[in-house]
Amino acid sequence: MDHGGPARDTESRHFFMSMLLGVRMILGASLALMGTLHAYYALWFRLEGSDELRWIEQVDLALGFALALAFVLLFAPGRFGTTKAWILTAVAAGLIWVFVSGSLIWWHREQHRIRSAPWMLQAVGIDAGGADMGTPGPNKVWSPCSAWRFPDAEREDYTG
Repeated sequence: MDHGGPARDTESRHFFMSMLLGVRMILGASLALMGTLHAYYALWFRLEGSDELRWIEQVDLALGFALALAFVLLFAPGRFGTTKAWILTAVAAGLIWVFVSGSLIWWHREQHRIRSAPWMLQAVGIDAGGADMGTPGPNKVWSPCSAWRFPDAEREDYTG
């Protein structure tokens, strides 16, 4: 019993490859959207200690990899693409991974460096050894301008 011969096989193979391309594009777009959303939230993650820094650095690496994988899924050449096209896709994916992960890791390390600085710890009532110095007074509360505050400016009866 003949079911169409070679022409039928070619047609079914073409249909399968086009379906595979569609699934690949949907997965790539979904991964890119989810990776971008998670990278945005990771950018605003507030670190409280060194353990969280190590954890968020691993998340940063995974987010960079997810966005690079999304790029490969979206822009990979077809099955018979040239070697040059595959190399360009791999290089671009590697650059995306390095840029996204590197930027997020740099951001979080900088945040940790600033939040664990000795002047910052003293400003909130913790000495450099980690011991509590007591309840922070009005001049120990940190603000972006705490280095330029005048002691008299925080008193309620100060009239300027």
